[in-house]
Amino acid sequence: MNKKEELGQMLVSSGLINEEQLEKARKEQQQSKESLVRVLASLGLVEENETIKFISSKLGLSMVNLSKVVGIDPKVAEIIPESLALAHLIFPISKQKDTLVLAMADPLNTSILEKVRSMGYQIKPLITSETEIRKAIQKYYGKGAIVEDILKETTTLAKKEGVIELEVGEDEAPAINLVNHLLIEAIKVGASDIHIEPYEQNLWIRYRIDGILHKVSSPGRHLQNAVVSRIKIMSGLNITERRIPQDGRAKVRIVGREIDLRVSVTPTIFGEKIVMRILDPSGLCLGLEHLFEPEVLSLYQEYIHKPQGFILISGPTGSGKTTTLYSTLSAIRSVEKNIMSVEDPVEYILSSGINQQQVKPEIGLDFITGLRSFLRQDPDIIFVGEIRDKETAEVAIIAALTGHLVFSTIHTNNSAEIITRLLNMGIAPYLITSTLIMGVAQRLARTICPKCKESYEVNPEIAKSLGIKEKTLLYQGKGCKNCNQIGYKGRTGIYEVMAVNEAIKSMIIEQEPGYRIEETARENGMVTLRESATKKVLAGITTVEELYRVTA
Repeated sequence: MNKKEELGQMLVSSGLINEEQLEKARKEQQQSKESLVRVLASLGLVEENETIKFISSKLGLSMVNLSKVVGIDPKVAEIIPESLALAHLIFPISKQKDTLVLAMADPLNTSILEKVRSMGYQIKPLITSETEIRKAIQKYYGKGAIVEDILKETTTLAKKEGVIELEVGEDEAPAINLVNHLLIEAIKVGASDIHIEPYEQNLWIRYRIDGILHKVSSPGRHLQNAVVSRIKIMSGLNITERRIPQDGRAKVRIVGREIDLRVSVTPTIFGEKIVMRILDPSGLCLGLEHLFEPEVLSLYQEYIHKPQGFILISGPTGSGKTTTLYSTLSAIRSVEKNIMSVEDPVEYILSSGINQQQVKPEIGLDFITGLRSFLRQDPDIIFVGEIRDKETAEVAIIAALTGHLVFSTIHTNNSAEIITRLLNMGIAPYLITSTLIMGVAQRLARTICPKCKESYEVNPEIAKSLGIKEKTLLYQGKGCKNCNQIGYKGRTGIYEVMAVNEAIKSMIIEQEPGYRIEETARENGMVTLRESATKKVLAGITTVEELYRVTA
């Protein structure tokens, strides 16, 4: 029989299925986007192993059980890119001179055979199941892909006093093992978020490390529903609801450390996408001296200890605003002060002395309602999670006018634009000048890995654009095991602190544009985000590339 004959017709010709069953399988295949072999097995028509045996006998190919193959060289696996292996369900087992032993789920796929041959290899094809291929890819590709070694550290998953013990055993389902592995590995590499994204052919797993997303593995789509259900169970979500977004929380214990997870699930055209935010309290409330440069620290500390006023922190999502404000509240907390916060969501539960309230719009508890209730609770200091609209801004300003110190966040590009944003919201200039005492813009820049840090002479054009001397030595990381070959390890804050003095108040009354306010602030000694970042580049803390990435 011709090897190019379509598999479905081969099965019909051999009597394993009939034309009606083949048509049913093809319709199901159009919906699920899975291979015909897997669809036939899921419909209970032909077992996957039986189909593999059939193809093996018809094409005269040897079968292989990849799970029993020992001594696979990871360097051989690297010959075929992960994306190509997943797209065509192939896996390289070994190489002898220019001959590549290639396990294939579909040996009738002549296009991929030609593609591998064009890479300079003769091919010895072997046939195996799609399941075996996916397991091998999961094991040998990507720094976050190998499950077994990491999972041996622990043994089962149990919930005790609201805390999920992350432990994995050999008898657990693959989806449970995968979810637990992803969390354990994410903690180890210092990720802040885990993204699980369904696409037509596979799942993408990405970790956000120091603000940048890194793809770590692509398990098969067959694990998608089980993985989503597992995460929903952990975070108390409805596993049967797949049409609308859901948000949940979970607390896990890993190697003796308790970690909070904030889970967001949202539907996409290929299934539900999940983002798990890893909230590690151990890295939250830092001393202010670890955040601010000495030249601005004293100014910031002076203003956060004032008895009343409005202080706004600005920056994009993920710029560290929450860490700055939580660290600030921890620094000024005392038994003499009543500190209250209203947040959406409460990301971290702070220690005693700070009363935190979670926004619940579904029952009418929004920022405005929470703020108004606070004013009847005899507060000294109020933290509002975010100024999103005119109404929230007005209530926060009223709180500042009536003798309270109010902190909040807002989305602007720099500190001067905080004023412009409030004006655009419709806040009267006299209210801004009566309450706003400081605006802070911030960014997070990745720090150079200390293990692979190396110097180089700055390019003359870059030196000119930064206003530094030519032939100045700058630094970069070349990549090593310590930083996962990225060249960066950790992040540092870049701050622009603007005190609202009389000159700036006059400009607010005149509704001057943001760039004029910034000019006046700089004349009064304000260090801009670009200038702050440049100092850290010259000090060898971060790179020129990071400076350009995080500052305008």
